[in-house]
Amino acid sequence: MFSKSGVSTIDRPSPAAPTGSDGSTGAIGSPSPGPASSSSASRRAPRSRRPARDGAVTESCLDLLRRETRGAHEATEALFAPFMTQPAAHLDMFLATHLLAFEAMRDARIGAELSEEAQCLPDMIARLRKDCDLRMLHLPEAPVLPPLPSAAVAYLVIGSRLGTEVIRRKLVAGGSDQPLPCYFAPQDTGPAWQALRARLTALPAASAEAIDICAAARTGFDAFVRADALLRAH
Repeated sequence: MFSKSGVSTIDRPSPAAPTGSDGSTGAIGSPSPGPASSSSASRRAPRSRRPARDGAVTESCLDLLRRETRGAHEATEALFAPFMTQPAAHLDMFLATHLLAFEAMRDARIGAELSEEAQCLPDMIARLRKDCDLRMLHLPEAPVLPPLPSAAVAYLVIGSRLGTEVIRRKLVAGGSDQPLPCYFAPQDTGPAWQALRARLTALPAASAEAIDICAAARTGFDAFVRADALLRAH
């Protein structure tokens, strides 16, 4: 799909997508698939479980997120399965769905973005908007989500960026003769994921804050489903 020279072709089925340790393809991304998406960053990151004062291991917010959002993550990946096998036919929908979902997360976020995110979401939205404008896509308004804590948005955004890198590598391996969409241009989010992982690991899973972050992350994943429904009805 994308050649090593950095240009793309979206005109034939792609080879099997690389997967992470949880079997994910990286279609929408998750911060926890494993080496396929986070590369050396995941090997340097701290353990997700934090030791308690008595030596026992206490579940962290990151553990809670991984467990409680797995179903939502898998459902969202299934939504983009057609793109992973036939990118030519589904590229417009892939780009538009991501744009609407990320705009919805941006509008729903309460509080300032975390330093770990470091303008990642505005950059992703700008790239997607440019791609959609170049493809002359006429899009509906983004879905409206309930308020999302900054940490939940950062978890989804940084994870999606890591997943996009998995997709980019897959597309690069296929050979191409068309320009690469802006959204797939490389971006180093390894340090951001390490920092966010440390933050979430330090937060006990039983805390009210962790429970709120987890519930919001599930809602954030649902933004992709809502965006897809809006586009199909548009």
